[in-house]
Amino acid sequence: MFRGGAWLQISCVMVMGVLTCSSGTAAEYRIVKAFPIAVEPACAPAMTRNAAGQILIAFGTQWESFPPGGVVKLISSSDNGQHWSEPRVIAQDVDPAVSLNTNNGLQALSDGQILLPIQFHRVPRRPGAARDEQEPAKLYAHDSPEVVNEIRILRSTDHGESWTMEHPEIPANTIRFGRLVEMRDGRLLMPVYGATKGRWCSGYHESRDFGKTWGPKIDTAPKAPSGFDELSVIQTAGGGLLAIMRQDEKDGNMGRPRRTFGTAWAPDGRHWNNWGWTDVRGKMPDLLLLPSGRLLMAVGAEGLSDGSEVFTRKGRDSFVTLFLSDDEGKTWQRDIEMARADRGSQIIPADSPVICPLEDGKILVVMQAIDRSKSTDPLVGFSAGMSLIGNIIEPVAR
Repeated sequence: MFRGGAWLQISCVMVMGVLTCSSGTAAEYRIVKAFPIAVEPACAPAMTRNAAGQILIAFGTQWESFPPGGVVKLISSSDNGQHWSEPRVIAQDVDPAVSLNTNNGLQALSDGQILLPIQFHRVPRRPGAARDEQEPAKLYAHDSPEVVNEIRILRSTDHGESWTMEHPEIPANTIRFGRLVEMRDGRLLMPVYGATKGRWCSGYHESRDFGKTWGPKIDTAPKAPSGFDELSVIQTAGGGLLAIMRQDEKDGNMGRPRRTFGTAWAPDGRHWNNWGWTDVRGKMPDLLLLPSGRLLMAVGAEGLSDGSEVFTRKGRDSFVTLFLSDDEGKTWQRDIEMARADRGSQIIPADSPVICPLEDGKILVVMQAIDRSKSTDPLVGFSAGMSLIGNIIEPVAR
């Protein structure tokens, strides 16, 4: 629609059975290229650019903490994402009962080192499970007190060629999501979530020695109710900290639909005194600060209350969406949905996007894809049908 000298778009969203439509300016970004990055099984990407200029993407071969055997792989590109190396394993445990997985986090630091926090899992088989059982949730006792769930850190001092694994002193059953944040004052923040004094909340651990040691968990929304988890943190142009955190209460007792994002601010970069709600709904957000001060946020499972809706909501061919903010995260504007690598394919953008700036203002978005044709596979949601695709986007000329 063209009105008053500007193009307008009408967007409609179904929320709890009510269709709400609103108009706004036309999309500010467009997709230049969409292409496959890594074939299945490839899950939960993490991306950074090393000091040599290469783009690195790490990913796991398991989405969940079970079945066992998940490893961490790495690919790289030396030409701004046009071509990619073959995947190689950078982390694999000798214990076949262990699974390793990624959830964003890969970050090149100012001293040239690269860190990748990963999750270490050991989930026992469920007693009495049938030998021919194929559903992982029935085969593995993920609710057992014998489950081991810990954070490990992979470190590279040679641009990602070789990696060593460290076991930081982070309390057990701490779950991490979100990229590491290196502050301008040298602090390094590692976003995490989990139970703290009986309260389920988002926060981060802080390091002052490039991740060798970590302090206690800092809550990003100490005055908020229990129920926030997946967390993305960024330092804004003004120097403060912004947090975007997923609300995961299924019964809606926070007064918002499940997976509505909460937000919090620490204007001085240290003290978290305020929190509130966004109008964005989804999971696994990733944030990028542009030189202009604008914030970009890529959101997975956008608009969904449960991952199974990726298969049932056939009217959509993408669930990864770009949002923009020009007021340091106080408000967000919905922009574009990411595209399939092949228009005729049932492999669609689904979840866990990560963002990396390229040259000339272009941006690479890499995301978890799901193959809808494998909806009946018992391993779907664990490894089956899960691959990585990329979109290169650029601002629309006005």
